[in-house]
Amino acid sequence: MAQQEIDARIKLLFENWGYVSPEMLSELPEGERAGALQDYFERHRAELPFIMRGETLVAPGPGKTQPPATADKQPAQTETAGEQQPQQAVPPGNAQEPPPIAQAPNTPAYYPGQQTQAVRRPAQFTSLKGISLVVELLFWAGIPVNLLSLALVLGTSINTSYRDANTSLMINNLLFSIWGIATLVLLVIWVYRAAVNLRAMNVQGLKYSPGMAVAWFFIPFANFVMPIFVMRELWRGSHPRTAETSDAVNTRAPFYVGIWFLFYVIAGFLSLPGNLMVSFGTMSGGTRFLPPGLKPLSDTTKYFLIGGAGGRLILYSIALILGFFFIRTISKWQEERGAKQA
Repeated sequence: MAQQEIDARIKLLFENWGYVSPEMLSELPEGERAGALQDYFERHRAELPFIMRGETLVAPGPGKTQPPATADKQPAQTETAGEQQPQQAVPPGNAQEPPPIAQAPNTPAYYPGQQTQAVRRPAQFTSLKGISLVVELLFWAGIPVNLLSLALVLGTSINTSYRDANTSLMINNLLFSIWGIATLVLLVIWVYRAAVNLRAMNVQGLKYSPGMAVAWFFIPFANFVMPIFVMRELWRGSHPRTAETSDAVNTRAPFYVGIWFLFYVIAGFLSLPGNLMVSFGTMSGGTRFLPPGLKPLSDTTKYFLIGGAGGRLILYSIALILGFFFIRTISKWQEERGAKQA
């Protein structure tokens, strides 16, 4: 009998009866029935919600009350007064009850209609070496990017009109945004993997799931503060002291853990006033002899541009240096604990 025909037969029995026992596979030799069921279970266990109970496939849901017709079942023969009566087919309505389900030792009984829960796959530990290296390199690259931004702003502030300054700032902000978006995306990936590793290491007392740890970076207004608490939980859960108790609640995180992200957020707003002043001056300030935007930058605008770029450089440098050591420390702790569990 072909393998496809065997699979189709088992699938049909499974859909109609909620279980399949070796006795139902009458098309196969008796010695091959149990092996055929086991082979089908191994190949299709991820597709259907059944389990092996002894040599029987058992699925959730109410079972039937009658078994399928089998070809090898012969009607009973009786002899009366030495005479053999002719064989008669058993009507479909009088079919025998299905064979009992074989119970494997030390397995819970199954009741028709019983609700079963899908087994959640345990979290797998993932090495942070690769992603942490890329994030660290981007952090260090942020310092020369901010230095270049400051140099462009200083050059823009010298005898430049609002229109020319606006063009220069657009190019500056575009380059800065490319670096910032790449850094944020890879940082979020690192946070997700680090949060998953805490569950793979069976750390208790965690408050933020990996999904929520990532979501807090994108929820408006909450993303200014909540990522700080996520960083602190990653520190507590990864700390070597937590490895002894497996409870992150009893481990304290220093106050400066996560503050680097606050500096990172604040630094992004320092250049906003100067950029807005340049944009507003580009669209206004025209006279009869001077079109809008050709007027030279005012001293106030120059102060805001240079002050914003300089302050952003200072805060970004502090945030990126602290963030570098934060990423490296967490990755090191998790790699050490992952190596012990392997």
